[in-house]
Amino acid sequence: MDENIKDALLNALDEMKAINPKAYDVKDIVSYADWVLVVSGTSGAHIASMIRKAEEAMLKEGYKPIGIEGQQRGADWILIDFGDLVLHVMSEEKRDFYQLEKLFMV
Repeated sequence: MDENIKDALLNALDEMKAINPKAYDVKDIVSYADWVLVVSGTSGAHIASMIRKAEEAMLKEGYKPIGIEGQQRGADWILIDFGDLVLHVMSEEKRDFYQLEKLFMV
């Protein structure tokens, strides 16, 4: 995946006031993606709106979601899989609890 596409998604999430966005180059660590992005939101509504914005931004770049998990109302963790890039949008509480970033920091 072109790094510019990852950057375009990060910019879109920044416009939505994503909290503590992190991008991990995982192509040498996992087989399912080149990039994993992890960001936090302030509420279920904020998380859902960032997911919608992410879908719009990636569709403009020619990427459709392969799958979305956790999209029920008020969700505090939604994952969206774009194939080469996986995005986790989480509440700060879930992010602190699961510490996903430790999986990708090698």
